[in-house]
Amino acid sequence: MEFLISSYNFIITTLIVVFFLLQKGSSVSFSFPSFDQNSINHIKLEADAYLDNGVLQLTLLPPNSSIPHGNGRASYNKAVQLRDPERELLASFTTNFEFVMDGGHKNNSGDGLAFFIAPFNSVIPNNSKGGNLGLIPRESDSIVSNPIVAVEFDTFKNYWDPNSNHVGINVNSIVSNVHVSPKTKMTNGSRVGNARISYNSTSKNLTVFLSYAGDGTVIGENTSLSSLVDLTFLGEEVRVGFSAATGSYVQLNKVLSWSFHSNIFHNNNTISAIPSPTPPLETKKGGGSHQLSRIGFGVGSGILCCGLGLVWFMNLVQLIGWCHKGDELLVVYEYLPNGSLNKHLRGEKPMLPWATRHKIVIGLASSLLYLHEEWEQCVVHRDIKSSNIMLDSNFNAKLGDFGLARLVDHERGLDTTLVAGTRGYLAPECLTTSKASKESDVYSFGVVALEICSGRKPIVSNAEEGKVMLVEWVWELYGSDQLVEAVDKGLVGTEYNDKEMECVMVVGLWCCHPDPTCRPSIKQINHRNENFAS
Repeated sequence: MEFLISSYNFIITTLIVVFFLLQKGSSVSFSFPSFDQNSINHIKLEADAYLDNGVLQLTLLPPNSSIPHGNGRASYNKAVQLRDPERELLASFTTNFEFVMDGGHKNNSGDGLAFFIAPFNSVIPNNSKGGNLGLIPRESDSIVSNPIVAVEFDTFKNYWDPNSNHVGINVNSIVSNVHVSPKTKMTNGSRVGNARISYNSTSKNLTVFLSYAGDGTVIGENTSLSSLVDLTFLGEEVRVGFSAATGSYVQLNKVLSWSFHSNIFHNNNTISAIPSPTPPLETKKGGGSHQLSRIGFGVGSGILCCGLGLVWFMNLVQLIGWCHKGDELLVVYEYLPNGSLNKHLRGEKPMLPWATRHKIVIGLASSLLYLHEEWEQCVVHRDIKSSNIMLDSNFNAKLGDFGLARLVDHERGLDTTLVAGTRGYLAPECLTTSKASKESDVYSFGVVALEICSGRKPIVSNAEEGKVMLVEWVWELYGSDQLVEAVDKGLVGTEYNDKEMECVMVVGLWCCHPDPTCRPSIKQINHRNENFAS
């Protein structure tokens, strides 16, 4: 309290500087949990695109369209600053959206949709229907004079396509630079696709991640598709949005929700008005031979800066800004309206139905996969628990609070001199060896999975004998073939998939195996997401 009072003017001044810089156009952030009539003030609709009952429809369906051939575009109606010419910096961004493509369960569908980035004055080209996806005019199939970068979700095999079900990254061409085929048929209208597209301006890496609600399916055998793309050629200000088209076959292409965030981050020689962080903490013991800046304790977010560089991921809480004075830090996170998971499990907020809980388990697994395996260095979180899992407006899980997180080499563990974590979620080996690892994170994930299924705290001190420790109690029930007794009583009488519930609990127990060498890796868990599906 003393710090906040004595530093009030300092903090306000610093935040004014930070947000003034953001208002200069270096940051754009918006979120559409659905597309109501107010969204029309922020979305530019072209050709066949229209809003319908909270959904962004990109192409028409009969009886609105008597001719199958059509196209439509929908884009954010304000410019996104991609490049800062004065500071010679390029923006990083991440965008997440849910979509459905419904081919009517026919053998042939057409033609797909795409997320695109183009100069702000870009409009939907003439003669760009069918396989050109409203991106490029047909007479320019190979090279386009108007620059554009797109991620296509292609559902019809044209002569230039590898197949009729692929995701590709396109640069100035309708022919993809790289592509990969999802396991799930994308025109299955009963499944919602969840896409994340991120761009790291430092590495020039454009990455795509696709999953489907209900089965955790990922692109091919990998979790991502990526390509090196220098976006500088698109200009200083760009338009971002969606485009879709149909050819000889009618197909429904709709976007259910959309969020976007971009930021032009300073390097060591810019934005000098923002104070330097306090000296970094050494994590040299054991395998952690890297420095993690003290700012990192609050930066468990879509962006981990300073010691952790820059990390974007849809299932990580996003940092908006920060300032410090002496040894004290103030951090500002994105606002997540549904609060933390533990509040919903404890009855302090509305109870979550099973479908939402299942979605949260898969989202948490995705965040750990990214931290453990997919980023350039392994991040061991060390404090995974339900109170550190935040829920956005669509109840997507976002892992936050990286106060104990440490960087380690992918193949090595992390030795510490102090036990860190929260009782009940802490792996047993951490208490005896003080060694945190990916395996101990997996243990904590397993506890959370059991907590989500049962609605119980990891430790209930006043419970009857045998039920105090959640993990031990569920182990006993599993051994006596009575797992159903662990199901949250609030779910009894509601609709839920008992096989799916059982699979999540079994995987949770696997993660909580007392021998860390017997636990699955988070990669195994994500690759076996059929264990979470019906």
